[in-house]
Amino acid sequence: MAESLLPTPTYWRDSHAALHSVIGWNTIYTPYEGMVTPVSRGWDFGSATGANYVLFDWDNLFLAQMAAVDSMDVAWANLIQILRAATA
Repeated sequence: MAESLLPTPTYWRDSHAALHSVIGWNTIYTPYEGMVTPVSRGWDFGSATGANYVLFDWDNLFLAQMAAVDSMDVAWANLIQILRAATA
């Protein structure tokens, strides 16, 4: 019998650990925006605010969905901030 193509529980556990680690590592607090998880902290392009991170609309919407697996606080904070940025 051929091996199953479905992921094993270990696969999902490792994926969850990686997701949790990456989101946790990149989540920051700024006085201006509160808690956010930027796509990258090194893409500031000479920002006038002095920030050393960037929020990307599409990416941060997906990031909010991924963060909801572990923390609704992080998910809501990212969703609110990206919507504020899009409507500012």
